[in-house]
Amino acid sequence: MSETQTPNGAPPDAEFARAAELQRAGAFAEAAEIFAAMAARAVTVNIAANLGLCLTECGRFEAAEPWLALAVRHRPQVAELRRLLGNLQAEMGQVKQAERTYRAGLALSPDDGALRLALRACCCRWAATPRAGR
Repeated sequence: MSETQTPNGAPPDAEFARAAELQRAGAFAEAAEIFAAMAARAVTVNIAANLGLCLTECGRFEAAEPWLALAVRHRPQVAELRRLLGNLQAEMGQVKQAERTYRAGLALSPDDGALRLALRACCCRWAATPRAGR
């Protein structure tokens, strides 16, 4: 969701375009600040998804989760959003939740190679996680 898109195909405004440019350049903290300021005024799925992604890249997982979850709730048919949320959940150690999120994405887009790879990595992580009684 890093491209400069807005709902209904409307042209992106200059602020969104600047934040997306920073995001593409790897300046995630700066981009997150702009997306957060935009979200304080009005939230779109694209703002929420990009803010969540930037916060994830900054290692601010707890702050990122509600934004990515919001994006998924409002666009449940977009498999890429489920992959981003699943990746975050896996990073946070929520492996079973990540697996469910990836599987929901694959139900929407069964041929999505990135989702399949993420699910495979998640299952390997789950298998390697020490659990009581093992």
